[in-house]
Amino acid sequence: MKQLTLTLVVLAVISSIAYYTLTHPNRGEVDRLNGELSQLEAQNDSLRDANKDLEREVIALREDPRLAERRAREVAGLARPDELIFKFEKPETGALPVEVRLDVKPQKITLAGETVGVSDLPAALAQLSERLPDARIEVVYAKPLGAIARQRIEDIVSASPIEHARYTER
Repeated sequence: MKQLTLTLVVLAVISSIAYYTLTHPNRGEVDRLNGELSQLEAQNDSLRDANKDLEREVIALREDPRLAERRAREVAGLARPDELIFKFEKPETGALPVEVRLDVKPQKITLAGETVGVSDLPAALAQLSERLPDARIEVVYAKPLGAIARQRIEDIVSASPIEHARYTER
């Protein structure tokens, strides 16, 4: 009888441990973390492969003079002392540059006829540059415009990809 009781107690303990382990609320979190671990290990493997490729390239650049010379020619545009390099530029299309007017008044900025806020001006100039790559900009200031506002506009225009033609005051 004593053995039967001991066996039942052991089975009850094992059953309760198994039940607790299989139904614990953190089980889902453990599964999620295991999945995340698998993803990170796969990412580590791909990064390890990329590092090996880069190491091979570094070794090749150090040890193979032909590869180093080719890279120097392609990337840095270098040449041997007795060589001539010819660079060909795109032929001109013959189109005249478009001049766009930027009117700056104390309370209003107008770019190509459209009102633009000071904070939106860099994006508007970039967009204009995409649409009209050969555009030049003429900045026209109103007379009562202050020096700080004028300098801010000049900073924005000089940072833009559009070539600025001139600054005038009216």
